[in-house]
Amino acid sequence: MDSLSETLELCRRITSGYRPALRNSPVADCTRRFELLPLRYAAVGGNPAQRARLPKLPGYLSPFQEVGELTHSSYAIRPLREGFLYLLIKRHSAPAYEWHSQYRVAPNGSLLYISSDAPWAPAPSAGNLDEILRGFGWTITLYDLDDIQELRPLFSPSPLTPRMLDNYRLLDEEYRSSLPTIDIARFIQPSDAPPQPHVLKHDQLNWVADFKAQNDADLQALLDLQPFNNDQIVSPHASRQALAPLVNHSKPRGAAIVIEDAIGITQELNAWRNAAVEDVKTQWLARTVEPGVDNERKLLVAQSFLEIEKLYPQMVAEQIVKREVMAEKVRNQPHLHPEIYLFSERASQQADAHDERMKPHLAQFEREVRSKVQARQDAGEFRKRFDQKYGHLVDRQAMHDQLDGFEQAMQHAQQAAEDRAKDHTRWVVSERLLQALDRYDNADLINGLAFAEQTGQCVIGMELSEGGTKVLDHWWRSDVADRGNLAIRGITYNQEDLREELAALLEAAKRTTVSVILRPAGSTCQASPCRCQCLWAHQHPVRTDAGTEQHGQHRPVCLVRRAGAASAAHRDPQQHGPRTAPGFAADLVRFGA
Repeated sequence: MDSLSETLELCRRITSGYRPALRNSPVADCTRRFELLPLRYAAVGGNPAQRARLPKLPGYLSPFQEVGELTHSSYAIRPLREGFLYLLIKRHSAPAYEWHSQYRVAPNGSLLYISSDAPWAPAPSAGNLDEILRGFGWTITLYDLDDIQELRPLFSPSPLTPRMLDNYRLLDEEYRSSLPTIDIARFIQPSDAPPQPHVLKHDQLNWVADFKAQNDADLQALLDLQPFNNDQIVSPHASRQALAPLVNHSKPRGAAIVIEDAIGITQELNAWRNAAVEDVKTQWLARTVEPGVDNERKLLVAQSFLEIEKLYPQMVAEQIVKREVMAEKVRNQPHLHPEIYLFSERASQQADAHDERMKPHLAQFEREVRSKVQARQDAGEFRKRFDQKYGHLVDRQAMHDQLDGFEQAMQHAQQAAEDRAKDHTRWVVSERLLQALDRYDNADLINGLAFAEQTGQCVIGMELSEGGTKVLDHWWRSDVADRGNLAIRGITYNQEDLREELAALLEAAKRTTVSVILRPAGSTCQASPCRCQCLWAHQHPVRTDAGTEQHGQHRPVCLVRRAGAASAAHRDPQQHGPRTAPGFAADLVRFGA
């Protein structure tokens, strides 16, 4: 009997412990309950055949009409990505808006209830299974729906500061009005009630791309290529069960809400454009053409050999000139023992005088030798010498074919990137993105660092397209205080005081430049560094390859491109610059005739 009692008690404890997990909700005890399954709008990149497998969304689930339809990507509904979810609620019984709940979203889609003061705090340790499981889930529980007047969801990849949470709670026109409104009253209507924007009923979850992909291997393969792709704990079957009406009831027990994620969409479109160039690496350069040899290896060998062949005649000519000039200098040296110069000041002075007298002769001699050598070079003597020594070892036509193949692959990738950039460009300058970025605190440096990280993922690589370059140029030339100037907001970490300081520096640079321009002819520029260059560098962050002493002859180099190249080189140095390959001669044999 004792054994049976212990077994029954163990079963009771296990059942009690798993009850919160079966509810799928991290919230607490109360009366009437309604489950919310939070999802997000996303952009999925792929070719037309791949994107045709995505669920076709109805018109009321297409909220981005003012931004425009996507041409080389498609909008889709997907589970939440890693970030932070907030629910702003207005109840009839309360005089003001309040934050109903705040969650940290894990990469797998689980929700952890958090405090706004400690958004990164780890999950609290619990003494029993019930306390552990009740803090996790993938749905949110609402209570007393009749008392809820308005619900506004907010998702951000970074936590909001307490000041920004207060702004959205208290300020309607500037902040709260930018959040979509969910009509709670329609939640408690029968299942056959008309649909509403941003809401999915329990029998419409097949419009979620990840749910449909569980029975579509090709669609799953497409989703696996997208950013923010992680294994999800969100279960389609369990979600339908949690949201559907009870047997013999017409009112649903829950619904799915689709939340705007403008930052995520912009980053997905940016990654899809960049993927066009990445495809050259993964699909062309990495392709094996011979056992143990890929296209990248053959390309590097062809580039190196043809570059050496091009430079060889000039290198030989320079060596001949240097050798002949040195020989002439030696022939005309006074025949004195070197020790005499060490211990005789007079001999040293005589040698210096001799060298000075010989300078005109040596200069004339060098010109004559260089003219003769140039004639030999123009006649093709050195090129013929290289060909006789190395030409029979390689197949030049194969090398040129390799370069042509790479050029064609790059042109195709560049065209694809230009086409995809149109979608990204519309989003990166959209009001939707600016509203999402307004959630970052412009008076909190830690939050500003998060802003710089997220905007960086929105724009990295966009200088490689013509449309992206135009946007960047516009930003560098725009007012520092412009809300849409993401370049300046990024380099100042979205901090208002830093932007004000930068504006003051620009104004000072302008005044200094005017004084330099108005200085009388013949006067020297006292500004250091040169303000003529500083003004350009401050107004349009560029760098010059030439020295600052040659005004007006600088070649500007965009800092964004420089930084992007440096970052890429830091990630993978072998992809930026010649790869040192052992056995260069052995590689040449691969092109042998």
